[in-house]
Amino acid sequence: MPIRVTHKRAARIDKQLAFCIYKSGKQFNLFEDDCWVKFFQDNFGYTPPLRKDLAGPLLIQAHKNIKEKVKLVLSSSSSLCIITDESTNITNHKIINTSIITDSGVSIYHSNKEVEEGKMGAEELAAHTVKEAKEITSRDLSK
Repeated sequence: MPIRVTHKRAARIDKQLAFCIYKSGKQFNLFEDDCWVKFFQDNFGYTPPLRKDLAGPLLIQAHKNIKEKVKLVLSSSSSLCIITDESTNITNHKIINTSIITDSGVSIYHSNKEVEEGKMGAEELAAHTVKEAKEITSRDLSK
């Protein structure tokens, strides 16, 4: 008798598998090969999600969940240290990297944003950092 997984259980597995694929930086079509589909179906009664699902609804939901967890960590911290630096990306465009350290020592990567054409001196970097700080703290710069 073939193994069957309920739709509810399959949805939970999809979310967990998607998160593992995102976290490990694997290709979204990792389990689309016939041998993987057969392996999952024969051993677990489960069909892995397609690339379009991993790149769509599952990714959106995972991002939303992680964003909520990060917001909770940031809001529960009494102070934050915001670190910015400038570097270049793979196409040699200037970018500004922003990270956060909470009062408990949790380090969170926040963003890297491409710098607009023109001057990027201390004043522009400071203005960028203030803008990022407002976004990170929901405009509560007392942290």
